[in-house]
Amino acid sequence: MKKICLSCLILFCAIPAFAQLTQGQYMIGGRLGLGFQLENSGISYSNYDRLDWGTLGVEYGLSYYYLLSEYIGVGADVSYSNFEGGKFFVDSEKLDDTTHLFNTMLSARFTANPEDSFRLYMPIGLGM
Repeated sequence: MKKICLSCLILFCAIPAFAQLTQGQYMIGGRLGLGFQLENSGISYSNYDRLDWGTLGVEYGLSYYYLLSEYIGVGADVSYSNFEGGKFFVDSEKLDDTTHLFNTMLSARFTANPEDSFRLYMPIGLGM
């Protein structure tokens, strides 16, 4: 089973490296991420309890680029994150600090060496 998983991982990581970047090409990508014990929010409801932004969460993302040239691509990036929080009781009132994040960005991608199978690129974006 380990050999099958390792073979699939190598295959999925290597295939995009052999693709040739050309003008007018579309690039669509997806991602799945996992977050652990995020930064403390600084919010305190008592002397002992401090709320985190979330304790464990999953992020889903989708990106789309249109290549204006083999060096420059423009597009959009959308992602959604859901982080579980703790439940607190303050003065008989139940508080829940679950965090949901929705990000949308206009983005660009500058590729330094599009002809090489090992590419160096710099993504930039502007969003909310």
